[in-house]
Amino acid sequence: MISVKGHRVLISPDEVELKTKAGLIIAADKKVEQSAQQYGTVVGVGANAWEDYSEPFAKVGDYVIYSQYAGKVIHNPEDGKGYLIINDVDILATTDKPEKEVGELDDVLAALDTRREAV
Repeated sequence: MISVKGHRVLISPDEVELKTKAGLIIAADKKVEQSAQQYGTVVGVGANAWEDYSEPFAKVGDYVIYSQYAGKVIHNPEDGKGYLIINDVDILATTDKPEKEVGELDDVLAALDTRREAV
C-alpha cells in the first residue's frame, strides 16, 4: 500500500459515472461538470498532517470533499486503482457518503415516463 509522508493525505476518489443504470452514455462534457466538486474517501494520512491546527480535518475512512485541482493522481500497481495525494489543507469538508447520486439521469427519465403516461 502507498504510505504518505509529511502533510499529505491519500484519497481514493469517487469515479465519475459515464453510463446510467439504464445504459445511456453521458457526454464527456457532463463528466467535466460532475467532477467540478471532488469527493473521495481518506485512505492514508501523513504523520504531520494538520499539526498546525488544534485538531485534524479528517481521519482514515472519512468521506471528504477536496479542492478540484488539488494534488497528484497516482496509480497503485498493487491493486490497480488510482489515488490522489493532496495537501492536508486541500480537504474542504467531511460529509456522509451518499447512497445514491443526487439527480441521477435514471430518476429524471423515470419522472418523464410517468408524465407521458399521465398525458
